[in-house]
Amino acid sequence: MTELKRRVEPAVRLAEAGLPGRILGRLVEVGFLDRTVILAGQAFSAILPLFMIVSTVSPHPGGDSPATTMARRLGLDPSDVSSLQSAVAPPSSARASIGALGVILALLTATSFARALQRSYELAWRLPPAGGLRAAWRALALVIGVALYIELLFLFGRMVRGVPASTLLEDLATFTGAWVLWTGAGWILLAGRVRPRLIATGGLLTALGFATLRQLSALYLPNLVTTNQQQFGLLGVALTLFTWLTACSFVIVVATVVGTVLAEDPGRLGRFIRTSRR
Repeated sequence: MTELKRRVEPAVRLAEAGLPGRILGRLVEVGFLDRTVILAGQAFSAILPLFMIVSTVSPHPGGDSPATTMARRLGLDPSDVSSLQSAVAPPSSARASIGALGVILALLTATSFARALQRSYELAWRLPPAGGLRAAWRALALVIGVALYIELLFLFGRMVRGVPASTLLEDLATFTGAWVLWTGAGWILLAGRVRPRLIATGGLLTALGFATLRQLSALYLPNLVTTNQQQFGLLGVALTLFTWLTACSFVIVVATVVGTVLAEDPGRLGRFIRTSRR
């Protein structure tokens, strides 16, 4: 056994020194599986307040909303969309009672996800926590940015509805917006300690990951929702939502770590990412 270990040790060191080895090592270092579950749990507690904020601040007539539009793009059928709408969009009679205080409380609840995401970014970049009251606004800024992103995508989708190649336009807007959103999220949550150019690599990978996940969701999510709802009722829908959010969190964590390692790479790719062009 000792002889075998001695023989494979150079190969192990070579693998760790290469790009795949550094990525795997950083994933293990940040505890990517634990971070994925933590992020998914916080996202699960934040998603309903987030959609309530969007639906309350900017109500939409005709029963349409950003939540239902997103559900349709994931391939869910009308009955699933109707259930989701009743869950995340408060009725018009309740909007007046929610008021400004309710929106503020919902925003504070949704910041739990932003704080968990902030810690994931800091671990990936090997930075200490940016604590203190001066950094508290950053989590709130991210929640507002995500809500604005959802609302703008919804409005863009309504604007191009009926236009030739509207689906392609929506996909391009979703991808571009996601790249900007996750690059900006990293810069805000890291308190400007990392240049946006470096964070943009992870933002691009996150946007690509979400684009792939959305295509896979359209294939598998409708059947999963139907099966779980028939077996477990509302609990099954919640389980499906948590599973999907876990996949989203996995994309965020892995894409962030890979983007960080690529930005630090001593080779040509890393130099390209780090070097500014004027």
